[in-house]
Order: sequence, then C-alpha cells, then structure tokens
Amino acid sequence: MQDNHESTIEVIKVNNNNCLIIDNWYSPHEYDSVLTECKFLSGGLKDPNHSGTAYSPNGDVLKENKALFLNEIYKDTSVSNIVRYGLYKSNDPEFQRILTQTDTCYLPFYRGNHENFLLSYYEHSNYYKAHTDNGNVTILTWLYDDPKSFEGGDLKLYHGDEVNGFKSVETIECKANRTVIFPSFTAHEVTPIDMEELNRGKNKGRFTVSQFISY
Repeated sequence: MQDNHESTIEVIKVNNNNCLIIDNWYSPHEYDSVLTECKFLSGGLKDPNHSGTAYSPNGDVLKENKALFLNEIYKDTSVSNIVRYGLYKSNDPEFQRILTQTDTCYLPFYRGNHENFLLSYYEHSNYYKAHTDNGNVTILTWLYDDPKSFEGGDLKLYHGDEVNGFKSVETIECKANRTVIFPSFTAHEVTPIDMEELNRGKNKGRFTVSQFISY
C-alpha cells in the first residue's frame, strides 16, 4: 500500500473464504490522529439499542459497549480523519489488488457503492456475542493507548452460519493498529474486556473502527 510504513499481511481461512489480518494499518501519524478523534467522540457514544446492535433469534441484545455511526454526527464525513483515512486506504488500487487476489469473494469490492463507519468503545466487562454484519465486506481496526490497560477484547471468527450453527473458531489477538478484513456474513465475536478499576472511565479501553462496504 502507498503509506511509507511497513504493513504485514497474514491470511487465514474461515468458512472457505480467506480473511486478512493486517498489522500497522495506519502510519504512526494517522494512528495518533484517529485515536485522538476516537477519544474526542467518546462522550457521544450511544448504548447498544441506539447504535446498531445485532440481536439473537429471541430478540436479546448481543453486545455490551458504546458506539456511534459517524454519518449521524458529521454532516460532511470528509472532515473526519477516521473516514478520510479509511476511504483512502480501502480505495487504494494496490490494496484492492491484494484483497481481490487473496480471494475471489472480494472481486465485487471494486463495485462498492456504499461505505459506513461505526466507532465502538469497549470498557470493563464489555463484549459482543457472535453475530454477522449487514454489508458485504467488514474492515475492523483496533486502537488503544500504549501501554495496554486491559485484557481480552480478542476477535473470534466462526465457521458455520446462523442456520446450521457456529462451529470451530479462529481467535485473533487484539493488537493496536491491527486490521481484520472478512466477508460480512462471517460470524464473529468480541471476547469480554477486563480492566483494573483505576483505568476505567479514562478512554483506556478498546476503540474499534468498523468500516462496512456494501455493493
């Protein structure tokens, strides 16, 4: 990709599709800018019922966190570094070449005509049970202060589906500036966060930028 910092890419197979794990998604400057914006917006994040939660078949809310769709607060989302860097990276021809050569399921990526950004924040005991996303491609990026002030918040990618049941999983460790890309129909889960009491309420938890691409 075009940034002058070194990114590494790992490919894992889930549900017969290749999912990408990219470390160092942002340059250091981009990371600092996006994390600053995350903290600035944190006071306006909403509870699960008002931030696009997934529900279980019997209607139970599946997540416990705070979140906000950025198009709800920005009249012009281009002023957001989160959106601006996300679009710049996902629309980079080299990135799209890598993605589509990794798995043909991403070929329609070039025809993406709608991108939505969700900012989520996880504190102590927050989680997101297994669910799927609305869209075609999901891009998740994790940010937090260094040194890390929590445990957990890892991502589980499930085999199977909501009809036939979720099966074995791939667990991806939550690391700062790590991005995970997968087809949105892939069931995934965020494991509970554990934070010492002295770190709670200080924006020292796990921020997630979710970019959903539909076509």
